[in-house]
Amino acid sequence: MISIAYHTITWRDNVQAALTDIAQAGFKAFETFSFPPIATDTWPGYVSRLTNAYKNQKDTYLETEAYKSPQELIRLMDKYELKMASMYCSGLFIDPGLQEYEQQAIINAMHFVREIGCRHLILGGGMNLDGIYTNSDYNRFYEALHVIGQACKEVGVLACYHPHSGTMVETGDQLDQFCRETDGALIALAPDIAHLVRGETDPVDTIYKYADRIQYIHLKDIRDNEFYELGEGLIDLPGVVQALKDIAYNGWAVVELDDTTHTPLESAMISRKYIEDELSLTL
Repeated sequence: MISIAYHTITWRDNVQAALTDIAQAGFKAFETFSFPPIATDTWPGYVSRLTNAYKNQKDTYLETEAYKSPQELIRLMDKYELKMASMYCSGLFIDPGLQEYEQQAIINAMHFVREIGCRHLILGGGMNLDGIYTNSDYNRFYEALHVIGQACKEVGVLACYHPHSGTMVETGDQLDQFCRETDGALIALAPDIAHLVRGETDPVDTIYKYADRIQYIHLKDIRDNEFYELGEGLIDLPGVVQALKDIAYNGWAVVELDDTTHTPLESAMISRKYIEDELSLTL
């Protein structure tokens, strides 16, 4: 069974508004960040903020003003009758001077989601601002993910890696290499279908090819390299859903939209209507 959730990214760090609107739009679950972007962040600014937080701040999720503990988030979830699908954690993973801090912060987030009762932790990144990577960088990247994946396995949380444009796993070839070099028992896949398209990779083919690794997925549409509400772009979303059904996928499919020209609530409603009317999925 495909379970639908909605991502808080459209609201940036205003988690309270995100949960209010997600519930109003009719969704029953959400994904959020361990360290949310803010409205003024550029990509370099966000990376800089991440690295400073990992070194100087014990728990990255304390960045949000909406909650400062699992108990506070649980109270919000109860208020809006929402479940938590996962928490997304970003990291560079290849900076030797930062690796220890990153891993500890992400493991802290792992304990946070475990206390919530959530069973997925999404890992994004593997990057620098130059976009040039050596074999040593890749080895360090895989090693870091395995450390986090092992820690997650020991407490019953599933670590899922999210291929993403602008990172070390962007193209189809890089995804193939990632799956060869990482242990599927420790690191599952959480593909984003629009980022696959950005990396010139067919999302339907990817679902069939990595059916045994995919344990989580982001639903997003894309047109002219820009992200859109579901049904507003060019992705074969019915084909994606059919592929998930064909592989007997039984997990979360999270609707995500980084930015919008509508209000975040309006965008959520557009995607909800498409999910129900065109994909015949229930929330």
